[in-house]
Amino acid sequence: MNVTPLRSTSKARPALRLISTKELPREDWLAVRKQGIGSSDAGAAVGLNPYKSQLELWLEKTGRDTTLPKADPHDEESPMYWGNVLEPIVAWHYSKRTKNKVRRINAVLQHPNPNMSWMLANIDREVISADDVQILECKTAGINGARLWKEGVSEADILLMAQQLARQRLRRGRSLTSPKAVFNHLQTLLGDYEHEVFALLLLDSKHRILTFQELFRGTLDATGVYPREVVKICLEFNAAAVILVHNHPSGDPEPSQADRTLTRKLQDALNLIDIRTLDHIVVGSEGCVSMADRGHL
Repeated sequence: MNVTPLRSTSKARPALRLISTKELPREDWLAVRKQGIGSSDAGAAVGLNPYKSQLELWLEKTGRDTTLPKADPHDEESPMYWGNVLEPIVAWHYSKRTKNKVRRINAVLQHPNPNMSWMLANIDREVISADDVQILECKTAGINGARLWKEGVSEADILLMAQQLARQRLRRGRSLTSPKAVFNHLQTLLGDYEHEVFALLLLDSKHRILTFQELFRGTLDATGVYPREVVKICLEFNAAAVILVHNHPSGDPEPSQADRTLTRKLQDALNLIDIRTLDHIVVGSEGCVSMADRGHL
């Protein structure tokens, strides 16, 4: 199998502000959204959006949606119109009830890793008075839409917020204090991939995150990982330690013999440059497995 390594050419940093939306015409905003998959597209991408199918999303992103009906943002009978009108009211009431301060982002955000630049986000509000990363997603429901919320927040909206938070919580400067939390973030990002991905979570000497780098992609059952590329990325970011990460598209996170062999090979290469391999985490839809806990490191 031929596998092309995915290499980053930039230093780690928070989400990029792809474009300001403060005075951006709606047509231009829609054009920017077509450049990638936004958090609001995540539900449709996995078939959980009751208003948009996977086919419609594909047609929209590839410019083949000319025959699809278009929502009118000025239609006062539409949920979209009232969602926009009520959003600042919901945000204000949230601040009043919780005492948490929020602010607009006024930008389309983009993942800082060039290999994942297709990941976009339009966040309603950022909670700026919290110690950790928190976002506010404002949702409203009219009489006709209330039935969709009778069981609580929908799976599509949970997926939207989970994707946003997982990306934010693996950003530069955050300390790894809870293995369970790291497992949850990694499972959100990689657990449902239909192809195998190998990534690095690079850390400084105090185990603070430098960057999360996706390096290689393979087929459903195999991936090629080159120690020289792993070493090169670790040196580029001046990492003191690293957590190896890869997913099992089958859903079962149980490490294979090939996983154990790869772990030893990479650990030996990193030991030569005095970089500690803290763990190799295998991610699946059924959970995560720490190879360090299994005694393979």
